[in-house]
Amino acid sequence: MLRPEEAFKLSRTLLGQDGFQRGRMSNEDREHPVLPEAWRYEIVGLFLDLSPEDGEEAYLDLHLRRDGMRRVLRFWSPQDLEIQRGGPVSGGLQLFDVSDRQFAGLGVRVDDGEASTGSLRFLARDVAPI
Repeated sequence: MLRPEEAFKLSRTLLGQDGFQRGRMSNEDREHPVLPEAWRYEIVGLFLDLSPEDGEEAYLDLHLRRDGMRRVLRFWSPQDLEIQRGGPVSGGLQLFDVSDRQFAGLGVRVDDGEASTGSLRFLARDVAPI
């Protein structure tokens, strides 16, 4: 687990400063294959467990819907969670594979490509469908 000051520095590098514009993919980032065309999904719920009873690592379950079909993605070791006032909202959801950056074991970046009010943003070690 990152210390708070490390997490802050890492999040600024990935999410908003040091040459990276929010809502846009850098040349280094690619769409994560776990959910192609993520922006087509509606966020219908999320669950955050920072201290699971089984002692495993923290996780965030993101519940999504598209054309009446539901999907749940589990993000392991979520960091720098940001839900802007009024959110989370749907429409611009983006999932990026940032594993090539080798930032403290974090491999996934969730962002809002529309940078809309109510945006959901965070980093995670990994993601898997459940």
